[in-house]
Amino acid sequence: MKRLPLIRTIYDASKKLTNLFEVKDQPDMKSMSPVLCYFGGKGGTAVLALLTTREIISIDGHDYYSIMIPSSPVPVGGAILYVPVGWVEKVDFGIDGLVNVYVSMGVTGPEYLQKKKVPDA
Repeated sequence: MKRLPLIRTIYDASKKLTNLFEVKDQPDMKSMSPVLCYFGGKGGTAVLALLTTREIISIDGHDYYSIMIPSSPVPVGGAILYVPVGWVEKVDFGIDGLVNVYVSMGVTGPEYLQKKKVPDA
């Protein structure tokens, strides 16, 4: 598959970006983990994001997590949002999965997230 130019490009970019997020000697990076955020609560819009810290932040008496929503297709920048704790859910894959989904612009999402077939119109 690496012989296909598009696949090779996505794979190489994904590998380089994953290496940026390696947590070997960076204690601050160890607290970062991929999460799903449900805007409006469960059943609302789901966004794959990066939890920037496990610490809960209190703003005006409400508890929030700080998350980063990466930019696609280069997920090293993005928006930092403070979302209610109840809207954040852990996922079963690491940062490499998050990078893979964003670099592929969502094409590899079904490999990491629960999938269902879209009904024919």
